[in-house]
Amino acid sequence: MIDWAHLHQIADGNTAFELELLQLFTTDTHTQIKQLRRAIALEDFLEIKQIAHHIKGASANMGITSIQTTADLLEEQVFFKEITTINPFVESLEQALKQLEELIESLSINN
Repeated sequence: MIDWAHLHQIADGNTAFELELLQLFTTDTHTQIKQLRRAIALEDFLEIKQIAHHIKGASANMGITSIQTTADLLEEQVFFKEITTINPFVESLEQALKQLEELIESLSINN
């Protein structure tokens, strides 16, 4: 789910900072997914693509490979302009985000 070597590098090995970065990422991604759901309801494919691209970039910067891959696939699906093919990727993003939050919680308890 996470490229730990990458995250350690950007946080300079500071575990507390890593957790803070991960928490900021989850907060931002929740906001992005809400906006994504709104764009889907409006069938605003340009906005869907932009949000997917944002999530992909943010997760790549953090080394959160599972979300990066899903967001990349979502961004590609926008080309077909079919909401039915987009929704499963959004659900996958939400599930991956939930798993990330559970991981963060377990790391917070252990620290």
